[in-house]
Amino acid sequence: MQILSLLSVKRVINLHSAISELTCLFFLPCAILLSLMGKAVFLDRDGTIIQDRHYLRDVNEVAFEDRVVPALHMLVAAGFKLIIVTNQSGIGRGIISVSEYEAVEAHLTQRLLANEVPLAATYYCPNHPKEGQGEYKQECGFRKPKPGMIFKGLEQFQLDPAQCYMVGDKLIDIAAGQGAKLKKNILVRTGYGAEQSKKNSEIVPDAIAEDLYDAVVNHILD
Repeated sequence: MQILSLLSVKRVINLHSAISELTCLFFLPCAILLSLMGKAVFLDRDGTIIQDRHYLRDVNEVAFEDRVVPALHMLVAAGFKLIIVTNQSGIGRGIISVSEYEAVEAHLTQRLLANEVPLAATYYCPNHPKEGQGEYKQECGFRKPKPGMIFKGLEQFQLDPAQCYMVGDKLIDIAAGQGAKLKKNILVRTGYGAEQSKKNSEIVPDAIAEDLYDAVVNHILD
């Protein structure tokens, strides 16, 4: 009886070992897959990267916020993809045309590239639920504060939300990042940020930075 009991115990131990090995084999590919997923910083455009000109339509009015280029250099060097997500309801309202928007976007992309800052993508939403004209008057899952543009970037570039950040000068940027469950959502005081940071709102940023450079140094690469 004692011998049989010892054999039973041995079988149980062997069974537990086998289960542990199978568990490791199951979780190992998942861990490898997660480690291969990329990381990115999602960036609002007007008031965060460039000065907010209110329905910008002239490429000659494109001007960087202070310290933007060195901040973006650091992110690129750290292996982050840079993705712009911007509401452009001026198109939907009939204030600017798609071609005018695209000219500004191309100009900004080229200026950044000339400074060795490549953008992975730029997404924009032209719709407005109340003041859009024609097909542009609609509730849209891509218009911030909804996270559709961020979800699109996560899917297109196979990004891990837990390694991604959102930086913007409005609380709608923060809400979009939170809706996508990004690691950290940072409000900058440039653009509308100083005013937005004083609002009593249910939307609470994970951090508030003076500008994009401060956000990068003290809240992303810290």
